[in-house]
Amino acid sequence: MSNLQENSEKNLKKTTKNSKFSLIFIIFFILLFFLLIINVSDIFSSLITSKNNIFSIKKIEIPSYSVYAVSINDFNSYEKAKDYSVAVKQKGGAGVVYNSGEYFVFISSYPSLSEAKEIKQNLLDLGYKSRIVNLKVDAVLTNYKGDNSSLFLSAINFFRKTYNCLQNHVINFDKLELTQSQVNSALAKLLSENISILNTMQNLKHSQDLPLKQLIFVPLTEVKKILETLLCFTGEDMEYTSNLKQTCIEIILKNKLLVNQIKAL
Repeated sequence: MSNLQENSEKNLKKTTKNSKFSLIFIIFFILLFFLLIINVSDIFSSLITSKNNIFSIKKIEIPSYSVYAVSINDFNSYEKAKDYSVAVKQKGGAGVVYNSGEYFVFISSYPSLSEAKEIKQNLLDLGYKSRIVNLKVDAVLTNYKGDNSSLFLSAINFFRKTYNCLQNHVINFDKLELTQSQVNSALAKLLSENISILNTMQNLKHSQDLPLKQLIFVPLTEVKKILETLLCFTGEDMEYTSNLKQTCIEIILKNKLLVNQIKAL
């Protein structure tokens, strides 16, 4: 084969290779340009419809808060704390056993530190080894790409809302300013709201909703059962107030766990 023919074949192969490369580059450029056009169109559309574009990232954000639980005593074993909690419940206290290195027996909880300090001092004056435990619920800040952020906000905030409502009512109940029937009326409203959130959440099927739905649905269902149990209670006032105080603390602990799980997403 002559040198001229060899060079011709090499040039042909090189030209073919360059043509293929150019074609790939052109196709890539067209796809990139098409994608850019879609995004720009989506941005303009979002400005008109007030919806986020397909590349935007929404966030679900809820501030942190604290609840201050007052312990009446603490122990180095669960068994001793559990035995003591029975007597606390019989006297109208929450009787919740909480492990934080030591086993605390909570008598009540409060949304403000000043209230907790007052109760703690009263217990110290009576000879109890009282302490305050900060049950802090961390802030929620998580990415979310969907259309149900308001629903998830309501669901997460429901725990704090329920705590505040029950806490106010248990104080007034202890002061004899409310009856069981009046407290139950407030419980019924909370239960109705809880069921409404659960029913709406049950119908969520989109993939972007499932991670939060799976985390929130179970503890929210547990709160529903707690509220139903309280509404069915027909015992003495002392046991009723103990159940209310216990429920307040249990709801905060569920909220703490839920928020920690959301943070781990």
